[in-house]
Amino acid sequence: MSLESIRPSTLDGIKRLARSFKKAEEMRHSAALDRAAVQAGFENYQHANRQLKSANTEAIHRTLTNVLDFYLTAYWRSGVEAGRETLRLQLSKPIDEIISGRQRRKTALHAFRREAPDHLVFSGTLSEQSKARWFVCKAARVLQFCAATMLVPATPPRRLPGTEKLPFCDHGSVWLDRKTDTYITADEPYLGAVENDRGERDRWAHSLGLSIVCSPWRGMHNPDGTTGTQLYLIAPASDDNALSAVVQRLRQAGEPVIESTWGVTMSNRWSSESAPSLPRFRSPLAKQPTKKRAASAQREARGPRNSVPYSMVMARGRRPTGRMPLEAHTEIATALKEVLATSKRRAGVYNRVGAVRSELDDWVQCEYDRRLLPDEQFSDLYYPDHEFRDVGIPTDDGKQQNLRYLERVKLLLLKHYPPSAPLRKIVQRIDGAIESLVAWKTISA
Repeated sequence: MSLESIRPSTLDGIKRLARSFKKAEEMRHSAALDRAAVQAGFENYQHANRQLKSANTEAIHRTLTNVLDFYLTAYWRSGVEAGRETLRLQLSKPIDEIISGRQRRKTALHAFRREAPDHLVFSGTLSEQSKARWFVCKAARVLQFCAATMLVPATPPRRLPGTEKLPFCDHGSVWLDRKTDTYITADEPYLGAVENDRGERDRWAHSLGLSIVCSPWRGMHNPDGTTGTQLYLIAPASDDNALSAVVQRLRQAGEPVIESTWGVTMSNRWSSESAPSLPRFRSPLAKQPTKKRAASAQREARGPRNSVPYSMVMARGRRPTGRMPLEAHTEIATALKEVLATSKRRAGVYNRVGAVRSELDDWVQCEYDRRLLPDEQFSDLYYPDHEFRDVGIPTDDGKQQNLRYLERVKLLLLKHYPPSAPLRKIVQRIDGAIESLVAWKTISA
């Protein structure tokens, strides 16, 4: 990630960027601070210091008035560049009082894991900076919607009768108002799809005894721009009071978080930051270690001799000691890609082999530094995928070839790594993929 693309939002971030400028261009520290502050959107470092200290005072006030800061982060990597996108939202309640972990799995938040009480992180590394921002913004809009309306995802969803035939229905979801026990369907079509046919949607709703209302708040899916999506809410006409209350709450909600305003603080409701992937972002509550975490770290330190712990930007775990030759990694990577390219229709094979590839991709990063494994060579090793070949039902020859690939992968792993729990786990996944592949019915060549 280039230094010019970094937009820090804290004093610490400005200082880190200034140190990077100073190191890269051998400039005076005061000049580096001013340049970093200007890049962050301030006149100079003194202006940034004054403004951000004032923001800290406001943060204390928010704490006293029960307004909580919450963070969403996604990491990305494109070739040799890498970074993170972090967004801060202000919530009136802790996230668990707004939406539970089980309910989050029914929304766009399902792709995020809990890293701290005030922080959700996208599970995985995205391939582009813009994708990282898109996922973070969409997750933020879900939290905005839940916090404003006090609705939660219906689990299991109870779709209103007839909504499956709603004209131009798109990106639908079902929500529950816990106070009134009312189910409300959210529909988010693109504006161009409905602007000339709203009468047809109104007639459809009237024929089923439903009310359909265009929300004053643009919605969760993709409200960016004049051709984005628009949120409509649908409920039984007998529950008009509950629907009207939800619409009124949405009138008070802040503007939806959208990617096109990334880097702009919106009405003091949210702010965003683009930064290098390292050091890893830690939210304020993550900096308060618990006894449980300390005990877990002690247990990890007492791990078996044939495996060692590792921790990277988006992954942590244990791996076998030592390292496998790069030639073996290359042969295994080629074999796994071949299996993945021809097994997307067999989840039992594709998902297990994909998990094996992801794990080995982490291991090889720990085993070889950039001097022995340059970024270009690493990027082409286990990723990207080979071109997908839709084989449909495989032939006997095709299945046998993939079985030989997987057996060869097992042989190389067992040859080059010592017996250990991480190795056993990865071999078990390969055995599971082999079993699924064997059970996949074939056709004659």
